[in-house]
Amino acid sequence: FGEDELNPLAGRKTRIDAYMAALELSYDRDRIRFRTSGFYASGDPDINDGVAQGFDTILDNPNFAGGEFSYWQRQQIKLFGVNLVQRMSLVPDLRSSKFQGQTNFVNPGLYLLNFGMDADLTPKLKAIGNVNLLWFDQTEVLEQFVFQSDIANFIGTDISLGAEWRPLLSNNIVVVGGASCLVPGDGFQDLYDPLVGEVGTLFAGFLEVQLAY
Repeated sequence: FGEDELNPLAGRKTRIDAYMAALELSYDRDRIRFRTSGFYASGDPDINDGVAQGFDTILDNPNFAGGEFSYWQRQQIKLFGVNLVQRMSLVPDLRSSKFQGQTNFVNPGLYLLNFGMDADLTPKLKAIGNVNLLWFDQTEVLEQFVFQSDIANFIGTDISLGAEWRPLLSNNIVVVGGASCLVPGDGFQDLYDPLVGEVGTLFAGFLEVQLAY
């Protein structure tokens, strides 16, 4: 809650009234942890009413619902000069960037449902798998931003698989890698199909080596 002196999308002073909720449940069986989680960030249903109801963060980096392995969280997805979602973030906040653009509370918000599993394959090697189902909370802001009507809520299905290897059984050397994809839903296709024709499944991969002494 609070006030935004000049919201870049609304073009006016707005009163902030936004909220977020997250819940994760897990069950351990032998060397496997089964997880399910839900995330909700409120969206703004009306860009012109002077009330900004879209939840936004400052510099988030959530270890939640797949974290760095997730396509939706790891990739920076651009949309008409802003980002639909920032790198290492869950919230579709329509900001130019985490560092140069101010927080934006006029955004579509998010529903997320996660199913995941962590498996300790060996004392040194862990596998992490996740499936996320993603929906916009509100689409009215998107419809006005891209001048398009009837944008659906379902963003798509985010599937990821990764591994973490600690060869010294410590955090001095950590190798992390993974692959992910986003299978576009109706809402994502409504946003991007008119721009590039037909949006197929999006893929990404990464490999990190962390050294600490």
